[in-house]
Amino acid sequence: TAGDGVVIGFVDDGIDLTHTEFKGQGAEELHYNFTTEQAKGEPTSTRQGHGTVVTGLAVAKYNNAKGLAGISPEAKFASEVVWDAGDNFGTELQVANMFKHRVNAIHVQNHSWGSSTIEQLDVPEIESVAIREAIENGRDGKGVVMVRVSGNMRSSDWSAHDDGYSNDPRVVTVGAVDATGRVSGFSNAGACVLCAGLIGEVAGDNPVYSTDRMGSLGWNRTSSLDDPEVG
Repeated sequence: TAGDGVVIGFVDDGIDLTHTEFKGQGAEELHYNFTTEQAKGEPTSTRQGHGTVVTGLAVAKYNNAKGLAGISPEAKFASEVVWDAGDNFGTELQVANMFKHRVNAIHVQNHSWGSSTIEQLDVPEIESVAIREAIENGRDGKGVVMVRVSGNMRSSDWSAHDDGYSNDPRVVTVGAVDATGRVSGFSNAGACVLCAGLIGEVAGDNPVYSTDRMGSLGWNRTSSLDDPEVG
């Protein structure tokens, strides 16, 4: 239940691999940047902190006196980078290569990103083929578990249905709820949303805490030379 024996691939803008909450958690041989074609999992821009936040929600260490624990603190993780140094999303070929990367070693793929427009988004054919390969043949034939977000634009009437990645019946599409169990004000609706996780509101009571890039590169603009985790 704590994730022992599981490797989660976080498909994002990179992860602060030096973070104290991730020591011993990374599957170092599986990190890869698909935009540079290098075996590296760190962000390539000072603006990129999303992947570090997402990863902490899942695999931050527990019982290390840091006051934070992920949902699966015994799981290993792989950083799969699909944003380049200019903060641009990868090409169709780069993203397709990501979907089928080391699918026998990476058991779960987490995709905390989606459509950037209210218009309908179709999955490119080359990516769709790669997704099928991962889901049907990955994990030694059991299939990669692919987890996606429903989206964050509920207040503007966006729908998870319109995102071809989230509306794929082969994936697990996840929404967000607050501490009372009610849907978060930003979380997109849609029949494809299978379940929801506790995230809360963007700004409000009972926040959910996670990891941040350490020091001055963090989204939290407070930094401390004495404590690199502050930031």
